[in-house]
Amino acid sequence: DDRIELEGRAYEVACSMGDWQGAGWRAYRVALIYHYRGQNDKAILWANKCSQAWSNTNNNYLEAISKRMQGLIAQQRQEYDKAEILFTEALNFRRNLGTDRDTAISLNDLGVLRQEQKDYFLAEKYFLEAMELARKIKGKWEEAEFVGNIGEIALLCQRLEDAQVRFQDQFSLAKEIGRIDLIANAQYGLARVHEAKGHADSALLMAQDALKFYKR
Repeated sequence: DDRIELEGRAYEVACSMGDWQGAGWRAYRVALIYHYRGQNDKAILWANKCSQAWSNTNNNYLEAISKRMQGLIAQQRQEYDKAEILFTEALNFRRNLGTDRDTAISLNDLGVLRQEQKDYFLAEKYFLEAMELARKIKGKWEEAEFVGNIGEIALLCQRLEDAQVRFQDQFSLAKEIGRIDLIANAQYGLARVHEAKGHADSALLMAQDALKFYKR
């Protein structure tokens, strides 16, 4: 609440000074908080303020961030067609800018969106391309997240051996960089793989480990 109040006041000051880049960042941060809270009406209000401020900067990098924010809100509202348009626009901006890390994130966004729609073939295609870009730039945390998403698709498609390898890779990467949340995700994925294989005892132990990490 304090962050929302302070960022909102800073947004007004930045607008009065004509600092459109700064105003956009303030509005973006307010929109992000409301998005995390699931307060979509307030989130889109501030996302629009962000977009309006950044429209004065003629900056494609900021335009891509704005499109992604609006896409995340549309996705949360289950406006999937609108979200896909916005994520694709963000992806095109980022490809043209040649920012591989941001491009990978946009590909992952599209993969998550397609997964929610149960289009697992296209979701995996996006995740694989995102993972290759992450490896290219040696982005370990991105690779860890994306390989976990591929594992999730493999599990949903009952490709249990593939899923197990992916979650093991995610666990190793997450442990290397100290990402507790991704370690938890990997353990949870492996627990479900072992459960699907009929190994209830080992599945239970992994699920209990995942719970410990999630609590941390």
